[in-house]
Amino acid sequence: MKKNTKKKDQYTAADKRRKRPVVIVVICLAVLILLGGLACGYIYLSQGLPGNTILENVSVAGVDVGGMTKLEAISAIRQAVLDSYEKEPMVVEVDGHKVSLSPELTCASFDVYNAVDLAYGYGRSENPSDNATTQLQAATSGIQVDILPCLNLNTDAIAAELQGLMEKFSSELTQPSYIISGADGVDKTLIITMGTPGYGLTYESLYQQVLAAYNTCNFSLTVSSQLTEPDSVDLEAIYKETYIAPVNSTYDTEAKATTAHTLGYSFDVENAKPLIESAKYGENVSIPYVCTEPEITQKALEEMLFRDVLATYTAKSGSTWGRDTNLDLACKAVNGVVLQPGETFDYNKTLGERTAEKGYKYGAAYVGNKTINTIGGGICQVSSTIYYCALMADMEIVTRVNHGYLSAYMPMGMDATVSWGGPEFRFKNNSDYPIRIDASASGGHTTVTLYGTDVKDYYVKMEYEVLATYPWSKVEQEMKADNPDGYKDGDVISTAYTGYKVATYRCKYNKQTDELISREQEAINVYSKRDYVICKIVSDETVPPTTQAPPVDTTPPETETTAPPETPTETEPVNPGGPITEDG
Repeated sequence: MKKNTKKKDQYTAADKRRKRPVVIVVICLAVLILLGGLACGYIYLSQGLPGNTILENVSVAGVDVGGMTKLEAISAIRQAVLDSYEKEPMVVEVDGHKVSLSPELTCASFDVYNAVDLAYGYGRSENPSDNATTQLQAATSGIQVDILPCLNLNTDAIAAELQGLMEKFSSELTQPSYIISGADGVDKTLIITMGTPGYGLTYESLYQQVLAAYNTCNFSLTVSSQLTEPDSVDLEAIYKETYIAPVNSTYDTEAKATTAHTLGYSFDVENAKPLIESAKYGENVSIPYVCTEPEITQKALEEMLFRDVLATYTAKSGSTWGRDTNLDLACKAVNGVVLQPGETFDYNKTLGERTAEKGYKYGAAYVGNKTINTIGGGICQVSSTIYYCALMADMEIVTRVNHGYLSAYMPMGMDATVSWGGPEFRFKNNSDYPIRIDASASGGHTTVTLYGTDVKDYYVKMEYEVLATYPWSKVEQEMKADNPDGYKDGDVISTAYTGYKVATYRCKYNKQTDELISREQEAINVYSKRDYVICKIVSDETVPPTTQAPPVDTTPPETETTAPPETPTETEPVNPGGPITEDG
């Protein structure tokens, strides 16, 4: 089986090799025949048309005259279209606007003989290559003879009519725009200029299309102007762009004068919409502005500015030369300070660091559980007085810390201690008008008055409640006879303070009826007690100092304590040992 298959395969390959030259010969003969046919066709076409007939598929004024003699073509054209040029008007319509070009206007006439000669000449040139191309075109797509050279037309009259029609479509595209005319408060008006459409159709393009219609004996031409509409007027956007908000008059703290207010301007969008909808292209539409005064005009502010006493208080204390000087300097630093609405008063920032170069003297201050004399001591009386006034004026307290010991010059819980580097005292003007701080000091007394514009229907009273009392005790502190502070037996080392836990309340009362509106807790204040400590000289150096632990009474009284606590006599040394935590 394997031997027979191999012979069969060998036979087949050999047979294929014998047939290959035969296939090549056949292909070559086919190519030669095709080339010969093309050559014969080209020779035929290049020799021109036989006889006296017009090339097939040639048309004149829309009439197919292919294969006709000249006489036949003249007859066919006359019968179909000759009278049309002299009797039918050319009607041109652009987007519904029409113009009629009558034969009397256009003086249209058609030279049919010349047109037929043009048709007859196709494929009969002296150039064989041109003839071949022309005949191929006629055979594939047909030929329309350009008869414009054979038409007699009054082109000037046609142009005038078309230009008149194109005046309706001659504007360039412009978008809506606006300006604001008039001065503030005097006939201020928004003037909106409507946009105009743009047209893609030009006079030259329309004129050529009319001629092309004449060329095909078509007397009805409808053309699009290729209109591009301008953008619509966006009144809402214009309102946002042109709206001017009224600006209240304010108080310029540097100039110490009121600023001019600014009028607000706007227009009624809903009233303006019908005006815009009915406006024509390019038309100016005037929309009056409505002037709005601010809530606070300059005149009104000047009449209201600092007209009311929001709060006033005088804090009374003992008078010493150094302390009086410090109180006077602190009052001068804050006197006349004006806080704008929303502005925060910072006591430490306003005074700055208390130094001898600024004129501050030694005054009482606290270091731990001792009362010492330090530069600027006593100025807490001014911060406390301002704090109390801020409470009664219903201001927002931002930062405040009570003293370590109860201050006799303020009602319980109404003090505010300060020191350079902290603690701090700050409050915010949460009213709608500026406030001014007036402060003065005399004979150890400080008076603070807050001036502003009171538009509230209530007033504020501050109340306090003693939640606990921490009594002081008399304590003997044993010391050696040669103690470094030089205390002798029976000398007072520290005076006594009673300790208290006090709650304060901001109470609002109706101005008309004096009825209580609200009572809200303001702060919880804890004041330390300080024992009355005396020196006891002992000879035995090994005996350590002893102190007596005082009893603590945490039971709050049934009624408010209104009497000021006892005021200790400050007899401590001048040079402290440790950081100053309170300046007064």
